[in-house]
Amino acid sequence: MHEWWRLRCYPSRRSMQLPPSFKLPSTDRRVSLHSSSKPRHQDGGGNGGTIAMTIQQRSYKLKSLAFCLAMLAFMGMCQMIAFHRFGGLDGDDVNGISMPAKKAIANPPKAARSVVASSQHPSDRGDHDDDRWWWQLDEYKDPASVTFTRWNGTEAYGWCGLENTRNYGKAENNNNTDTGFYFVKTYKTGSSTGVGVHLHISHSIARRHFAKSRAFSCAHDDFLHLFSTKRKHLKRNKAKSFVWTIVRNPQRRALSAFHYYIVGAMNHTNATTEDLLQYLHQSKNYQTTHLMNDSREIQVKNGVVRSRSIIPSKYFQSKQDLANLIHTKVLGEYNFVAVLERWEESVVALQLLLDLEDEDVMVNSAKASGGWSWDWNRGESCFQIPQTPKVLPSSVTKYLETTFWKDNADFLLHEAAMKSLDNTIELLGRDVFEKKLQQHREMKAFIQQQCSDVKFPCSSDGVFQPKLTRCYFRDMGCGYPCVIAAARRMRRVQEQQEMK
Repeated sequence: MHEWWRLRCYPSRRSMQLPPSFKLPSTDRRVSLHSSSKPRHQDGGGNGGTIAMTIQQRSYKLKSLAFCLAMLAFMGMCQMIAFHRFGGLDGDDVNGISMPAKKAIANPPKAARSVVASSQHPSDRGDHDDDRWWWQLDEYKDPASVTFTRWNGTEAYGWCGLENTRNYGKAENNNNTDTGFYFVKTYKTGSSTGVGVHLHISHSIARRHFAKSRAFSCAHDDFLHLFSTKRKHLKRNKAKSFVWTIVRNPQRRALSAFHYYIVGAMNHTNATTEDLLQYLHQSKNYQTTHLMNDSREIQVKNGVVRSRSIIPSKYFQSKQDLANLIHTKVLGEYNFVAVLERWEESVVALQLLLDLEDEDVMVNSAKASGGWSWDWNRGESCFQIPQTPKVLPSSVTKYLETTFWKDNADFLLHEAAMKSLDNTIELLGRDVFEKKLQQHREMKAFIQQQCSDVKFPCSSDGVFQPKLTRCYFRDMGCGYPCVIAAARRMRRVQEQQEMK
């Protein structure tokens, strides 16, 4: 099929080349293309005589030209539909990379700039274009935000649904329950560390108030990517459950996801700038789509949504309507939404909302740029996590500062989540919160000092060593025995100092 298309639409300039299967009917009728009857100079091909073409050949050539023009028009129309309805191109998908978005960037700047600059406030950049930075304006992020409140169930820790820890990660776990502690794990938002916090809270509460055994926890099985895309948390009993998640700056998340999944996990080390541009285009609206209240399952591959967008186009025609969508369909569906860029503040707010101890939210980070990660594609092996370049190609920087934010609800979601965190801190009490935050930082520094030699599934030189680790699940919550011991040691020291 491919060869037939090439021959039909791109024939040789010297002569009309036909597919081998195409045969012209025999005929002797010839029409001269020149008025003169004298033979033209031969070109050495051995054909000689007047250059002539059969009527059938001429007709076939005209029909082929018309067919090619029609096909080009049809493909152009399909591409326009793909951009407007699906938010991207539907090209050949090889290793998660689709057709390059060459036309996505126009007039790139002459010099490369740091992508960090694109996340600054317009007042810091001298840019006062309200439409360019509209999601940072109070008139939109304020109505999109919420205020998260303390757990007010009929019984203390009523959101804790006990389960056996041996069921972690199993599809059959908790299929028939609508209560428990839920974590919606999105891609490249610090969610593996978030799961570590989630499981550490679950074990601590279960041990302290219920089961008195490490074999049980409060965690619901919805802490893996697979289960969050199935949206099981939307069917929960809100009076007997607690659900939380994490959001991240859309630019940083997309860049991190590209280097982690495409360059690192899939070993696509020859990825080009055009591949990155196409990936960024496909990453638009990812977090909003993953987190919003919609009964339809979504398909996520390599950190981007592969199924059709579930955000109606009408919400991008009105900023107020989009703010209302973020408020009611996203943030309003969760008991708490953490912000990765404000991680310490987020976990302290979570601690106060759930009436937890300081050590309940202390864990070691699961992954770090430049370190090693468990390779789920190849099984018992590791791959090195590529570092995101601090300075990007000028075309990528231009795209992030222009096209990427257009019709991208993730920017408003991120701003509204930060505003919601501020609202929650004010509700909890600024003085109380600041005191807890200082205690958190002191304990964190002490634990990092005491637990500097924690073993992870992947060693510092990339050796797979799961048998040497003490983790709650895979690479999540690793070194928790050391964290618990260090926190108790620090608490004893604090108590002795208070007694003096």
